[in-house]
Order: sequence, then structure tokens, then C-alpha cells
Amino acid sequence: MSLQKFPPLHIFILLAWVPYILMKAYAIHKYGLNATDPLLANSFYTFACNIFLINSMGVNDSLSWNYPAWSVSVEFFSYISFFIIVLITKKLVTPIKYLVISFLAYLILYRITDTSLLSTYRYGFLRCVGGFFLGVWIYYSSKLISIPDRPRTSSLLELTCVISALSLVSYSSSNKIIQLITLISFAVVIIVFSVQENGIISQALKNKYMLHLGKISYSIYMTHALIFAVAGNLYKDVFKMPVKTGINENGDLFRSYDIWYANIINILCLGLIIFVSSITYKYIEQPWRNRFRRYASNMN
Repeated sequence: MSLQKFPPLHIFILLAWVPYILMKAYAIHKYGLNATDPLLANSFYTFACNIFLINSMGVNDSLSWNYPAWSVSVEFFSYISFFIIVLITKKLVTPIKYLVISFLAYLILYRITDTSLLSTYRYGFLRCVGGFFLGVWIYYSSKLISIPDRPRTSSLLELTCVISALSLVSYSSSNKIIQLITLISFAVVIIVFSVQENGIISQALKNKYMLHLGKISYSIYMTHALIFAVAGNLYKDVFKMPVKTGINENGDLFRSYDIWYANIINILCLGLIIFVSSITYKYIEQPWRNRFRRYASNMN
């Protein structure tokens, strides 16, 4: 994800949350809508924190506004950290320094968190630094790895590492040891897919529809939360669909539609997200990225 993508789409989606939050707060106070007042977490202060990308640098007590943007915040500062580290260690050319930084970040994160490494607004920066610098080390290391150009071998490697990673994810929700192992499995997945492209999964990912999803993936990430939030309120409060609540393994409250066609609703929401994301990519993300590139070229 490039720095060129951050401000325009991030700000556009953040502004799109404003009328939703205000209308929901109005409905709660005016009509007694059974929900938590969204203005408690989504205040002017947290809005300013989101604008300046400091919302996940330990200055807030919860996620707010477009909550997936917590990662945009920490990625921004991780990129700045990368620049500083490259600058002050340019004489130390060995890529192992990036692995050491990643290890230290994860070690600190492990020591200061309670039951999960999946920190966001509080220690998200450490989580991102660990992953980012692990990725930098993988980039250099993958250049030293070669896999025989045989589709069967590649397919076996791809299927093994992907199934292993997915299995670990399903057991890692509240176990820090398994989460660390899962992160290592992600690294293995990235290495396998970066050093060859002959496996069955690689070939499937070359499909034009999959390539399109990859192209608009940042827009999908930034738009999905608002679309799900609006859809959830419509289904629950306007169409009065039955909603079942429960507690997940992390102790967090979750809601699901207690109707037989719930999966159809989710598929329709996913289709809407892809449609909206295609538009935001075409008219916001891509044009602004091109503007930044032209600006950077003119400065050289």
C-alpha cells in the first residue's frame, strides 16, 4: 500500500461517515433507537486524530469513525520509521537488521499485551512495525530462494502453506503463541508466492476478476465498514429483521441476522462493496495517485 493512496480516499470516506454518525445519534436521541450513542467514540477530537493519522498511536481509548483506518495510521508512521532507519543504518547493508527490528517489535508487543497481539488503537504501531519490517526482510530473502519450475511442486507448496495459515487463523483469536506462529505462516505464504507463480492458486489469482479485486482492494478495505454499518441499521431498525446477539471468544459482542436468507444478504452487501469500491478506485484513488506521481516527478 503506497503513501500516495492515503490522504484523498481516507479523508473522503472519513467525511462520508459524518452524516451517518450524526443521523444515527439523532435517531437515538429523538426516537429512542436502541443503540449506543455513536458520538461517545466519534467525537470532534477523534475526528481530528483520524484526519492527522494519529488515531492508532495510543492517543485514543477506542476505534472511531472509519475504524479500519487504524491500520492506515500505523502504516503511515511505519513508513516514516523505515525511512529513518534506512537513513541511519545505510552503512549496515545486511537485511538481517530488518528481521531484528521485526523480532524486537513483536517481542515488546508480546510482553505488553494481555491475551492478544491483535492490538489496534493502543499498540497497533508495534504490530505494524513487526509486520512491515518482516516484509522487508522477506523481500530481500526471497531473492535468494528458487523453486523448481514444476506446477505440481508449486501447487503442493501453495496449497500446504495456505491451508496451514487458514487453519492457524481459526485457532489464533485469543492465543498469543498461536498468533505468533500464524504470523510466521503468513511470511511463508508470501515467500512461496513471491518466488514462483506456477501453482494452482497462483494461476487462479491471475484471472481478470481476481486481478480487479486486487486492484481495488484498498478501496474495498476503506469502504466496507460504512456499507456494513448502514446496511445493518437498515435491516435491524427499518426492516425490523430479527437479530441474534452473542459473545465471541474474545469477549466481544457480535450480532447476526436470525433468518434463513442471511447469507444472501451478506452476498448482496459484498456485491455492493465491490461496486462502490470500483467507483472510488476509478474516481478518487487512481486520479489522486496519478496526481501525486506527477507532482513527485516534477520535483525531481
